Order: sequence, then C-alpha cells, then structure tokens
Amino acid sequence: MNLRSLLSKSMLRHLHLLELLHESQYGLPTDTLIKELQCSLPVLLNDIRLINEEQDIAQIEKYKGLHQLKMQKSSSVSRLYAEFLRRSSEFQIFEALLYEQHDNITELAGELYLSVSNTQRYLKKIQAALKEIGVELKHRPLRLEGKESTIRQLYYRYFSEKNYQLEISLPTLTKEQQNLLIDFVKAFLQKNGFLQKHIFVHRLVYNLYISLWRIKNHHHFSKWQLQNEGIALPTGSVATQFQQLVFQAFNFAYDEQNCKDSFWLLYSDSLILNTNQLAAILQNNERGKTHFAIHQQLVAKFSGLLTKPLTKEEQIELSCILQNFSFLYATDGTCVNILRLDKKDFVVAMAKIYPFGVEKIKQLVTDIATSYHFYFEKDFIIAYVYWLITFVPDWMKKIKLSHKRVKILLLSSLSPTAESYLAMQITKKIYGNFEIVQGNQAEKDFMTEISHYDLILTTEDLKLDDNLAVLHIDSYLSWHNIFLIQEKVSELTENMTELAEKVS
Repeated sequence: MNLRSLLSKSMLRHLHLLELLHESQYGLPTDTLIKELQCSLPVLLNDIRLINEEQDIAQIEKYKGLHQLKMQKSSSVSRLYAEFLRRSSEFQIFEALLYEQHDNITELAGELYLSVSNTQRYLKKIQAALKEIGVELKHRPLRLEGKESTIRQLYYRYFSEKNYQLEISLPTLTKEQQNLLIDFVKAFLQKNGFLQKHIFVHRLVYNLYISLWRIKNHHHFSKWQLQNEGIALPTGSVATQFQQLVFQAFNFAYDEQNCKDSFWLLYSDSLILNTNQLAAILQNNERGKTHFAIHQQLVAKFSGLLTKPLTKEEQIELSCILQNFSFLYATDGTCVNILRLDKKDFVVAMAKIYPFGVEKIKQLVTDIATSYHFYFEKDFIIAYVYWLITFVPDWMKKIKLSHKRVKILLLSSLSPTAESYLAMQITKKIYGNFEIVQGNQAEKDFMTEISHYDLILTTEDLKLDDNLAVLHIDSYLSWHNIFLIQEKVSELTENMTELAEKVS
C-alpha cells in the first residue's frame, strides 16, 4: 500500500510522467506517454509546461522526437519526491494532523490558506486511505488514532521522504532545540554501546520527535510492549538539557516511562542494533524469538541458493536487517509506503535483466511467507526480495542456476585482438553460467557446427537459420547490447533448468 492516492489527479499524473522518463535511458515518444498516462495530447503538453515551470530540479526536453528528463547535476530523484510532498495540500494536512493544533476544519483551512470545502474534501481522502491500515481520523481536535506503532512508522516514512537530505530537519523546533535532541539520541546510543551510524541516528531522531508529539497529545505506546529492561538512560548535562527542552517545547515532564515511550523502537525490541541486544531479545521476547527463527530459516535457504554460502555472521546480520524492517508490523498487516516505491522499482528492474534469479528468490520468500502466514502481503514479499539481493551485491554471479553452461559463439570481422576484447567485456558484464567461443580463435570451421551453440552473437549481417538464437551486437558493447544479451542468457538458463528438472 502507498499514499499516492492522496495526491490530486494532476499531481499524480505529473509524478507518473517524471517516473516514466526517469526510468527511460533515451526518452519516450509522445504516443507512448499518451498511452501510459491515459491522457490527450493537449493535457500532456500542458503537464510538461507546468512541470518545467513549477520546479528547477529537472526539466523535460524533446530531442529527435523523444521526451527526455534532464536532471540538475546537483539534484537527485529523491528531491523530486520531496517537492511533491511539500506542494501537496493533502500532505500538508496529513502533517498538521500530527500536531493536533486545530479543533475544526475552519481553523485548519485558515492556517493552510485553503478553502473549507477543499480542506473537507482532502480530509475525506486521507480518512479513506488510512482506513485500509486501521487508522482513523478523529475530530476536536483533528487527529489520527489507531495502532500507535503504525501511526508513528507512517510519519517516520513521511518525514524521511520529505526531508531526503542527510541533514536532519525537525519542523517545529529551533536549530538549538534540534541539536539538543540529536545530542540526546547520540548519548543514548553511546550509553548502551550502540554504534552511532547515521542511519541509526536518523531513524531514532525522527521517531523520537514524532513520539514526543504523540505523547504530548496523550497517545501512548502500550506499556506491556515496552518490556526491554536492559537499556540504560543517559545521565548528566545532556539528559538535563533534554528534559528542559521537552518541558519547554512539548509541555510535559520527561520521566522514565515517557523515555521508554519515546524510544519505543528499542524498548519494544523492534530495532536490533548489536549482538548483545539480539541475545537479550532471543532470551526474553517470545515474539522476537519466533520471528528471528523464521528469518534465519529464510536466510539459510537463500544462502543455499548461492555458490558461496553466507557465513554464520553474515546470516545473523541479514536476519537482523529483515527483522528490523518487519517486526513493528503485524504479520498479517500491510507494508505502507508514502510516494516512493524504490524497493519495488529496484526489484522490477532486476527482474527485467535477471528474471530467473529474481524469480527463484521471490519464490523462496513466498514459500516461507505462505507456510508461516508471515508477512505474505505483496509489498512485504517485494521488500524481502530487495533486502536479500542488496545484501549480496554480486548475487547474480553467485546464485546457482543451470548446471549446464550456455554455449555462445561470437562471430565478427574484427581483428583477433578486438574480438578478444569484446569477448572479455561480455564475460565481465554478463552474469550466468556460460562460455564464449570466438570465431576468430576457432581451430576448425565453426559454421559446420553452428547448430551446437545455444546463442550466436555477431557484429555482422549474417543470414543464418531462423531456428538459431541470434543477437546482432555492436563492435563495442553498448548498454542496449548488455541488456539484450543478459536477457537472452537468463532466458536460455531458465529453459535449461526447467528441462533438467523435468528429466530428473
């Protein structure tokens, strides 16, 4: 699930247009865009004009009949998503609901310079979208209620996308107050022997900020879930200054129980930061122990797919990563995204180039999820595949495919040295179990045995039997060539594996 439905129809169409062009290497023609966006030519042209006028992060230009996205060198696609969140009235209202400073729609509309009717309509959109995950919109004051971990995680995802930079930005605090909050989180990590990695600091700072607002407005995490007794609290001047900050900015006393509530990720064992913490969870948290055992089983099976299995330490680390991602959700719940679908986009892109490998991993995840009724919703499946394949960057080289090698014949009129260089580039850039025979290096007439090869790569315009698998490539290996060769090698490997399984 994601919250893209909160965007207006025009903003959602603009976002889709930008994503289509960003994913395209060379650009897309007008007809393709009209078909994908399901709009008319005047609407498309007006969308392009508005996108170019409303921001300077990226511009859409037309070159040789293709619409192309030109990003600023200093900008990333993350900034585009952040810009959509900032400009969307619906998401401005969504953020305002965290602070609960408006008793009625008229007050909220006045502060955001919106009409009352539009504000009411936007609130209904928010109410409908969040109902899917069990979160309700309440009035007097306007607020969100439901499972506390779901609401806090939802706002964490929102702030992470809106404030995409490495630098942390907390909207309602001064720079001095923000620095005190960050220092307190770092002191908390240091006191408990946790590494002060940026990703840990980032996640805990935003969650602390969100939790303080929720506590201020009397939304507390269940005490019975905050059962980790092995965590120590910071002391000294940092702790004293932070207590003063909480009283000044949030108007409540920051006692031990509120500290546990605000650091709920650690006190509820939803975030594992080191092996000592893991050992305590396995000893004292039955739910955590059960989840970790299932994750270990998944990781072990994934490791079994690799030609070089993961070490014991690597398996534990990967199991912790999977648990940190999923534990705060209900096992039969929904994985919630805001606008960015980066995990899905990544897995889909990988599947286009390495379909058989991705499908094997996806099937493995699906089997575990189904058998244990464990995070089986499709977005969870995709996320698990994402974490597995990103943990092993060269998984394409290591995954076990067909035991039979794909035989490739390279035919060209290049010099022997140039052909050898081309063959070496193919070997380096294409993943799979294959071997290349170079026509220029062959000791006998390869044409008499050409049918013995699974794939023919040629730089020439040869007339060969239609039954042969032939790809025409450039004398230099272009990105397009790499994509086509990888796609064909993956397809042939999959066919060989299926045939071998049928025979056995």
